[in-house]
Amino acid sequence: MRVSSNSTNSTNSTTRASSSSPFSSVLQQLSRSSTFATLIQSLNNNSSSRSDGLDEIFNARILQHAATTSRPTSRTGSLSLHRRSSVRDHRAMKRKWRNTHGTSVEFALGFEIMYCDGGNFSSTYNVDNILKNDTSVYCSKKSNNVNITLRFSDPILGVMDSTFVLSKIIVKAPKHGFTAPCKEGLIFVSHEPISIEATTKYDDFTEADYRALFENGNVDDSWPAAFFRLDPSTNMTTQILQPNRSGKYILVKLLRAGGDTDNIDLQYLGLIGFTGPRSFDAGSLR
Repeated sequence: MRVSSNSTNSTNSTTRASSSSPFSSVLQQLSRSSTFATLIQSLNNNSSSRSDGLDEIFNARILQHAATTSRPTSRTGSLSLHRRSSVRDHRAMKRKWRNTHGTSVEFALGFEIMYCDGGNFSSTYNVDNILKNDTSVYCSKKSNNVNITLRFSDPILGVMDSTFVLSKIIVKAPKHGFTAPCKEGLIFVSHEPISIEATTKYDDFTEADYRALFENGNVDDSWPAAFFRLDPSTNMTTQILQPNRSGKYILVKLLRAGGDTDNIDLQYLGLIGFTGPRSFDAGSLR
């Protein structure tokens, strides 16, 4: 074996090999971005928000994402708009995750409606309106036992946690201009899609029925998580769930409206809680 004594050539060849590495090229591009450098420095220097190595995890994710989504640089050598947008997206995701996830702070959970058997008078009064905290209203065609199934779906947090813990519900019915404001209903929570057929035994339930259910036996995960009744003076209620219930799906059964009506009107359903399986309902060993 012949050993070269030309250290300069050896060094140059090593440098050329390193510089030709795709990862090195990405790092060089990243180093020229003042926005990215400022982001990394601010995340690392903000010691007050560091918790369980989250900064290292997010910084590594940002580097990994930038390296795997490389785009051509402009003539000035700056990062492309795509990569700068990716950095901003990660920063927003990190800020939202810190503000809500893994903390004791409750927040409005995000859901999408999978099914509703109540019908609606028109597209103006669609069931999707119940997820909007505004003046829009859902008007069913059924007068009782309207079933609405929802699935946990958060555009950012849902990537990290597919489960939620429900700790509070806020239910509002319209105060004026509608003839059938919702009066009472049930909330079911489950880790599996909920069979509406299996809940028909709870149709037309009353508050007395609900109390008797829990007084006469051990709590079962398939039982209703809450019974709600709206205050007739405000047409709304806020209810704390004790105990909290963990799951991926929710079934809302609108039992009845106030008075003798042929439909049910609901304005808003607020589902408040945490992400992740923090707690679970009581149960018995079998």
